[in-house]
Amino acid sequence: MADVYNQIGVVYRRTDDNAMALDMHFKALKLAEEVQDTFNISVSINSIGNVNFNLGRYHTAIEYFLRSMELSKVMKNSLGLAINNHNIGECLLKLEQPDSALVYFLKSLEYNSEIGSRVGQSICFNSIGASYIAKNELELAEDYLERSLQINRKLGDLMQVSISLGKVGEVNLLMGNYHIARKHLEESLAMAAKIGTRFQAEESARLLSVLHEKTNDYRKSLNYFKTSTEYKDSILNEKNMYHLTTMEAMLDTEAQRDRIIQLNQETLIQKSVMGRQRLMLTIIIITLIVLIVVATMLVLQHRLRNKYNNLKNQHKLLRSQMNPHFIFNALSAIQVYVLEHDIEKSTKFLTDFAKLMRQVLKLSHYDYISLKNEGEILAIIWNSSSSDL
Repeated sequence: MADVYNQIGVVYRRTDDNAMALDMHFKALKLAEEVQDTFNISVSINSIGNVNFNLGRYHTAIEYFLRSMELSKVMKNSLGLAINNHNIGECLLKLEQPDSALVYFLKSLEYNSEIGSRVGQSICFNSIGASYIAKNELELAEDYLERSLQINRKLGDLMQVSISLGKVGEVNLLMGNYHIARKHLEESLAMAAKIGTRFQAEESARLLSVLHEKTNDYRKSLNYFKTSTEYKDSILNEKNMYHLTTMEAMLDTEAQRDRIIQLNQETLIQKSVMGRQRLMLTIIIITLIVLIVVATMLVLQHRLRNKYNNLKNQHKLLRSQMNPHFIFNALSAIQVYVLEHDIEKSTKFLTDFAKLMRQVLKLSHYDYISLKNEGEILAIIWNSSSSDL
């Protein structure tokens, strides 16, 4: 649909119905942007630039052509580059900068030759010829314009043939070749009127008026001047009628484009903020995990250290309770009773010693023992000592 709207817009442009052309190209641009069709976006922007050119807004037209050219560069579209370079050259030529215009025309010709576009080459030859006319280098201009006319006659594009005939007629008029000039200009006017190209019809009629004035045929000069004025007035009336609509449409488009740029910038800022927040959240989570791991390791280490100290203390306690000297003395005493055949004392001593050992081993697992348990141990020791005494 975008492509169809653009093609319809081209038809309206060729018949100088700029308001309808602009409407078609804006519709095409909207559809192309919805589906992100870069090619038709570029074509639409270029076409809007062409409408601005037709309305005499050459600086604005250049801005659109430059935007379209950037898209063509991204797509590596040589045809788009050829068209936009040529259009910029046409604007510069209208702004009376023929030298700068020639630079763009030659660049466009280079792209058209690269892709083998005969239509593009003929258009470039026409524009290069017009530039040389502006520089008053008429022989060079005639050479390029004749080459363009030959190509256009072979291609059969009546609009381009009409333009070429008009340009060849103009250069011959400037060179004083009035017969050749009249022949080409009359054919150009007839063809432009037939296909409805009012701009070229006005141009050809104006040049015929000048030609007949130079040949002192003032009646025909006046008639052609009237014809030229009629075409010019119809174009100017159309400009006045649709100027407000055109400007509103263009302003709406610019506002939408600015809003899209603003939204894109806000989206980028939000993405950046979210990225930083995600990074900070990741760092915080990692830090918390590390702290938890470290804290867990410290707790485990503390528990292991306490357990080790407990075991160490238990070992010390056991050693203090079961002093080797005490054990040796007890066993020696039992040995004495056995050697003396004192069965009663040796049995009692051995029983008390066993009770003591059992009690000590039983209580060695505790850090602290009750006074009752401590009293039982002391009672066993005291009874044994008393019996010994």
